[in-house]
Amino acid sequence: MEKDRKVRYIKTSIALGILISLSSFVVILYLTVTEETVKALVAIHPGYLIAAIIVHISTWVVWSVKLKVLTGATGNRLRLVDALKMVVTSVFAAAITPSHVGGEPVRVYMLTKSVRISDATAIIFCERFLDLIFLILMAPLGLFIFKDYIFHNLNSGFFAFLCLAVLLVVIALTLVVSLFRRPEWYLTGLYKLLRHIKGQDKAKKLIDTVRENLYAFITSMKMFITQGRRELIGALICTVIYWAMEFSIVSLILMGLDSPPSIVHVFAAQVILMLFVLIPISPGGSGVAEFGFSALFALFVKSSILGIVVILWRLITYYQNLIVGGVAGLSILKAMNEKR
Repeated sequence: MEKDRKVRYIKTSIALGILISLSSFVVILYLTVTEETVKALVAIHPGYLIAAIIVHISTWVVWSVKLKVLTGATGNRLRLVDALKMVVTSVFAAAITPSHVGGEPVRVYMLTKSVRISDATAIIFCERFLDLIFLILMAPLGLFIFKDYIFHNLNSGFFAFLCLAVLLVVIALTLVVSLFRRPEWYLTGLYKLLRHIKGQDKAKKLIDTVRENLYAFITSMKMFITQGRRELIGALICTVIYWAMEFSIVSLILMGLDSPPSIVHVFAAQVILMLFVLIPISPGGSGVAEFGFSALFALFVKSSILGIVVILWRLITYYQNLIVGGVAGLSILKAMNEKR
């Protein structure tokens, strides 16, 4: 019964994400297609598209190196091939969940096969936290580049989405800091909630387990800061390389369409776009990603090719994750379960 519910959830999420994404394609193409669009498609340079696909696949390798480096900071070892399996499997889970949140639990689960659950949680938390820090540090660049558009459209949905994304980031950072400073406050609140649901005895047992794992997690995080500084620097370098490669995909698509890109504008637009995708609205950010991309890139990309760029970008960064992650990832999980 539980397995059937999970299968139904996965199928529904995939169908919903694809439906929203395809609907977005239709709307964007309807608004942008002209005779120049057809000419651009005919004259497209496939070599650049192949390069974009290779770059996206290569980001999985960089991501895997980052996981391996962070695992080393906890005193554990992780083979690069195992890290790659975790990444490929998790990109599928991320593609079918709002805000891409499904990828982290999958990586934690797979990592617990090699390390303690507290270490696994700390590794994945640190991995994503570095991504968030990078985007926060780069956000001022995006806001500066697009300041005229953003602040001249204060009443638009675009500005509202941006404010909501910033608010979510602030809330997340506040919760993280308070969790480390006052873990007992959270444990007390959770105990009161569980006591009403499970009863006092079961609630106490659950809280004791949570407390043990939470403090072990905090200890692992302190280890990163005190003993794993070299690994943190290595992981930060991997983070920069990862996002630089991921953001270069749009530039390659534009070059394939004979539309030389402004590297700074392409980079800045995607930093803001990543903040939008944090908003938990649809599986894999479908709809938000397509329309957010269109709104930002319409400022410096010809409207006649904008729809093509959006579709190619999503095919490479979203649908490729669904297909490769779905086929390879589910096979990997099946093999892991058979070994148990």
